[in-house]
Amino acid sequence: AHYAVTLRDNTVKILAAATRGLVASLQGLTFADSSQPRLARALQSNQFTTGLVVHPTTHHVVLNGEPGHLQVYSALSDRHVVSVEVASFNRTGGSQSRQPHVDLVQYSSDGAWMATVDSRASAECYLKFWNLDPATQKYRLATRIDAPHGGVSALAFQPPRAGHPLLCVTTGRADACFRVWALQTRGTDHHFWTCRSTARYREQFPRAVAFSADGSTLAVAFGGAVTLWDPETCLTPAAVLVASAQTPALSGLAFVGESSYLAAWSSTRLDMWNLLTGSVWWTLAMPLLAVTVHPRIPLLAVAALQASSADPLDASLLLLSPESPNPLVALPHPTGVEALAFVPSSSTKRSSHSNAKQLADPLDHNMLVVLTPTGLLNVYGANDNDNKEIVSKQSSAVAMSSATFANIFGKSKAAPAAAVSSTAANAHVRQAMRLVRSAVQSAYVNAPYHVLPPVSALYDQFVTAQMHPTTLDTIVTSVSEDAEDTVMADAENVEEPVVKSRPATVDDLWSEANSDFIQSICSGFQAKTN
Repeated sequence: AHYAVTLRDNTVKILAAATRGLVASLQGLTFADSSQPRLARALQSNQFTTGLVVHPTTHHVVLNGEPGHLQVYSALSDRHVVSVEVASFNRTGGSQSRQPHVDLVQYSSDGAWMATVDSRASAECYLKFWNLDPATQKYRLATRIDAPHGGVSALAFQPPRAGHPLLCVTTGRADACFRVWALQTRGTDHHFWTCRSTARYREQFPRAVAFSADGSTLAVAFGGAVTLWDPETCLTPAAVLVASAQTPALSGLAFVGESSYLAAWSSTRLDMWNLLTGSVWWTLAMPLLAVTVHPRIPLLAVAALQASSADPLDASLLLLSPESPNPLVALPHPTGVEALAFVPSSSTKRSSHSNAKQLADPLDHNMLVVLTPTGLLNVYGANDNDNKEIVSKQSSAVAMSSATFANIFGKSKAAPAAAVSSTAANAHVRQAMRLVRSAVQSAYVNAPYHVLPPVSALYDQFVTAQMHPTTLDTIVTSVSEDAEDTVMADAENVEEPVVKSRPATVDDLWSEANSDFIQSICSGFQAKTN
């Protein structure tokens, strides 16, 4: 006989009745349970301060667990993977023990480094850098910084850049500045982190930070302004983006995929910036609960409250493209939203164009994980068709092959760009595409060269907009008519009787034509060599 015991940390222990030995243990999501009143009151407003963080290599979901711990959960198999101890404490001290809480966690793009921020009920705060041990696949503490900034509000790792050390940026709650931390190496196996630079902007408090996909641009939110910096120097901001004077203090920043779009949001507004033009591409004004962007493709998810409902938990999940505020998919979520995260599949490839490889279903090969205020984890995928409403569909058309560009100018040394499909799902996108096609000189040519896409990506769009489509049949028909006119003109000038031949056909033209132009058209604009 066996009996089961349910514990407060959402664990079920199955014990043998005869020996009272542990037979099996079933672990679900662990909820933080603090016995200290001050910390318990702080956790009531936001118990899951880390949000949902997806590990870049294993694609496991990482979030707050028991006090001082992070729990790693597999959304695909719906099981608890491991619990990571970030801060230790005396578990037998009762209410006198100061239980820690993990505030933030982030991973480097290759998963080799983890940065955490933990605090206690007092003013204690610690920034810790952890290195992944390849042999044991466990993170080991490499560096600890006591009381950074007097409290950290956000942190982010820089994507790796060849010839540059790995960087991590933290923003301060009390000192109104952000710090850039650099990875240092001594010998072959000793790694540690040091503060490389500090910067501030008009004595305002930074609240969000993000790196571009290539790591060359650092975005930091100061109040309602977005400042862009060179992470290598951080001397002065290269640009300051302000949507309006009434823009509330921003709470989040994120570069959307590898595109030129930057999302900046607060609790009541989401602004999508186009960094090529330096202007707001569109704005979404509604009560926002959470925002997340896909790490690989240009796609973002927004959790917003229903404007027509009086229930504060009646939310909607909107999947958006950075090109338009019109949602691609709308999902009702009546149980509230605490955090969002995309869990990409291993087959999802990166794309540098916002309308490249648009899927009929944006959730195809991806999962959207939603954490509710009560600690439930809901997972949405491509097969969840019962509660899914397709608001708009992307229509695609095959673009001109890039072989034309390669045949004229030669093959590019860079990797071939993916074919860009045309999007005309709504009037907003169609208008934007018309503006791009009609103002190539102003929108692209006048932009800084280092943010321009490769010439091979612009060639098809430029030539298609400037030239009228012409088929081979049209060219051959025109040549046939010219040949017939020439034969009739020669017949009138000859005195001897002329035997009228049948009209020239396409086969006759091909057998008798001496023009390299016609043959070069059918061979893909390739010059004929004898």
